[in-house]
Amino acid sequence: MKVSVIISNRNDVSMLVVTIRSILEELRPLNDDSDIIIVDNSDLDDYKLLNDEFPRGYLETGKIKFFRQDFPCIFTARETAIKQSKATYIVCVDSHMLVGRNMILDLVTFMDTHKDDETLGF
Repeated sequence: MKVSVIISNRNDVSMLVVTIRSILEELRPLNDDSDIIIVDNSDLDDYKLLNDEFPRGYLETGKIKFFRQDFPCIFTARETAIKQSKATYIVCVDSHMLVGRNMILDLVTFMDTHKDDETLGF
């Protein structure tokens, strides 16, 4: 797996849908070499609504994964998601963010060409 995009969320499924759509569009060039990991402290039953929002199979195949966390802390949420990731690179965003055009692909390309750098933040 090349890249996991981690989304920390706190009880905001409606904005989360918008964020996921922007990420899926940007992950398209990476095909099956990417996933989205969402950590939230809300009831996971709320996420069943997402089945109607995305192409069939995204949730079933693990392209989008959900984890519940009782402790509402962004850093703990990210740590939980990072432990679940099997990707070479990890991009962290929040549920109220939109991913810019080519942002993820540009980050992956940069890291692939700068192997001596271990982290990149923006």
